[in-house]
This record gives sequence, structure tokens and C-alpha cells, in this order.
Amino acid sequence: MPNKRQQDLTAVRFGKLEPQEADSFIERTQAAGFTADAIDWIPNRRVLRLVPPEFRLPLQVVCGTDGLRRISPRCDAREFLKQAACGGLAVLQRVRNLTREDRQSYRLMSFLFQWSFSDRRLMTRTIRRSEDLRLCQSERGGDSDRDILPDIETNNNLSKTERLTPEELLRCGRKSAQKRGIPANSVSLQIHLGLLEMAHHSSVQANALRPEVSPEIIRISLFGLDQGERTDDDELRALVEERMIQAIQKHLELSDKEFGRWMWKDFDNIVQQLAKRTNKQGGPVSRQRVRFILFDLLWRSFGYVSQCVRMQMQAVRQAIEPALTDQERRIFGLWYDSQPWTGGLAPIMLHNRLGLLLPTLADLEECEAGDDRPWRAFLQALQWSSEMTENRRKADCVQKHGAPIISESVLDTDEDVDADRDLSGYQSNDDRDDWNPRQARRKPSRSRRRFRR
Repeated sequence: MPNKRQQDLTAVRFGKLEPQEADSFIERTQAAGFTADAIDWIPNRRVLRLVPPEFRLPLQVVCGTDGLRRISPRCDAREFLKQAACGGLAVLQRVRNLTREDRQSYRLMSFLFQWSFSDRRLMTRTIRRSEDLRLCQSERGGDSDRDILPDIETNNNLSKTERLTPEELLRCGRKSAQKRGIPANSVSLQIHLGLLEMAHHSSVQANALRPEVSPEIIRISLFGLDQGERTDDDELRALVEERMIQAIQKHLELSDKEFGRWMWKDFDNIVQQLAKRTNKQGGPVSRQRVRFILFDLLWRSFGYVSQCVRMQMQAVRQAIEPALTDQERRIFGLWYDSQPWTGGLAPIMLHNRLGLLLPTLADLEECEAGDDRPWRAFLQALQWSSEMTENRRKADCVQKHGAPIISESVLDTDEDVDADRDLSGYQSNDDRDDWNPRQARRKPSRSRRRFRR
């Protein structure tokens, strides 16, 4: 039964938009040829008491040559998601009668979600140089491996099918950038656009993809293939989750930097501690099974935060005057509403895959409503990108350790820079491809509380 206190957001305003002075984000957007205005969403009294003092959500209204308004963050992706999750949870508490356990679950999941911001073991390796696409002799696992590209077929000038090479991939990306009218100075941008272009041409493979497979594809793209050993042991899962929750609760008073240091740099130690005396008999369990449970918990945190972000942005949409047109609402929804092609997440949640996502959203704006070809190409390019990353990491291990097997202790530590990007527009002078739940169960005691599934 729906909760009696649940309200229709179309009839309620939870805040207002106030104009702000131009800042560096606005100047960058204007330099890219757009007009932009800085605004802040400020909660009203009913919401203000549920968020930190002086809470504001920095946004910008961007208008292109088509005259349509687009609402985008006026800060980097990570900061926006953190702020929007906080504001969205406050709105959610006003819309629904959340219990204390519900609020605790959302807050803890929000903290857990921040684990994905900078934990270099969770993020896939960033490929920013053309040399990263090729394998030198010391990086090869065999004589046949000469680059990290998957087996993508392409037609040469003689209409013969050949395997895609790194040079052709980069050339395809530069052509795509030229067609889109954007600078292609970074190699990562050329790679992303090249993969999307090849996915559009590989209609047989892309057309076989369905929304049902998107959660697994996106999960691998976010966390990589090394997510531990799958387990369906509910008792083990409950115990691992309980211990993880207790560990997080002990560190809630830390600063963001200190919390990040604890969560991000000591992941293997956390796995080791949770693996000790985890089963009912008090004996240790497989570290790989614990690892899988933790990654599954992290994946579920994306769903929690996505719901909060969606609620926050619905409140923002209600405060916009004059109201968005039908086309503007469609563009708004492509960014902030749950999408079946992104595993049910709001696309903005894929903060470390914006290089592929944002050109896809631009393509969707040009398509008729219901045209899912850009989404299919996105999933296909995401699969290829994940395979390339895995091949690159294996090659790094071969070079460093002389073995083609990746273990937890030798994972690459190169941080993914996609997540630090702003969302306002492509930056030609940057080496990054920037673009200008259910109710929680009640438990009889606090120590036995765990996240709902």
C-alpha cells in the first residue's frame, strides 16, 4: 500500500532558484559558445532543517543555438552527486514517511557510495595516451597480443573485413569529433568517440543488446571484472553487511578526507578484517566471497543515491520559471531520470563513464523520442571500453610482475579522471574529455540492522 504521506511532486515546491554571479564554470561554458546563467537551488523551511546549514545546490542554465534550456551542475560531478544526494534525501523525507531505519540506510548508503569517488581499486584504469593502446614486448602475454583493443571488425578501402587497429580507432574518433563540431585534442576523447562510432556501425552486435543486460555491463564498467566470488549465502551476506555498517558508523565523525583515506586506501585490510570470524562457527571465510558481497553492497548504494538525486532534481524542475517546455523536459529527463538502459540509474550517476555517456546524451537529443539506437551503441562501446581496460591492466601486471594474472595486491593505481570533470562542455585546453528503493526492514535490535535488498 502506498504511504498516506506520499505527495505528488508536481504540486509541491520544496525550494527556489536564486540567480548568482558568474564563476569559472559559467565563463568556461560561455567560452565554448553557449550562453549560461548561474543559479542556486535553495531549500524552503520544510527541507532546510533536514540539510546542513547554508545548503545550496549550484546549477547553471545553459542555452545553445537551438534556444533550449539545459540545467547542468555548476561544479564537478562528484561534488554535485554528493550535494544532490543530501538534498534529495531531505526532499524524500518530506514526500514519504521514512522511518528512522530508512533514514539510517540512506545515509549509510550515501557514505558507501562515496567509496566509488576515488578508490583507485574500484575504478578502471584511465587510458590517456596513444601508447597505452599498444603493447610493447615486455607487456605482452603472448606473441599474438600487440594492442589492447577487442576484436572489432572494420572494412578497409578494398571492402575487406579487418581487425580494428589503434590508429584507425583514433582516426575514427577525430572524424566523429569534427562531425560534432568539438575539439579533439585529448586521446581519451578520441577513443571514446571512436568506440561510439564503431558501435553505431556494428549494428549486428549492438542490436542484440537489450536493457535487461545493462546492469551487468555498467557494473563491470564501474568496478571491473575482479569483483570476487559470487555467493547466494544470505546469512553470510547479512553478517558481512552488518560488520561493514558497524565499521562505517564508527567513522562517520571523520572529515571527508579522513573518511576517504580509511575507505579508499585500506580496502584490502577491510576485506581481510571482514573475512575473519564471519561465519556462525567463528571461522574465517573466503576473502573473494567477502569481496563480492562488498561490491554488491556498493552497487546497491548507486540505486539509493540515484533515487535521492532524482528527487532533488524533480524539486529543481518544479522551481524553474517559466516552466520547461516538453522538449526541455525530455532533455532534463535524459540526465536525471531513471533509465532502463543505465540499469535503472539516473545517467548522471555514471560519474566515471561520462566520456561515453555525454556524447550519447547529445545523440539522444537529436533523435526522435523512443529511438534507442544511441543507447545500444553506448552499451556496446561500454563493453569494448571495459575489455580494453582489463587488457591494459593485465599488460601492466605482466610488465611489473612478469605474470598475466591480476591479483588484488597488484591492481593498477592510476586514478580515473573522468569522475572529476565538470559537465558544462568540452574543454579544448584540458587533457580530459569534458562535456561543456524499497522500505528498509525493521530489525529487533540496532546491532542486527542491515540494508534492505
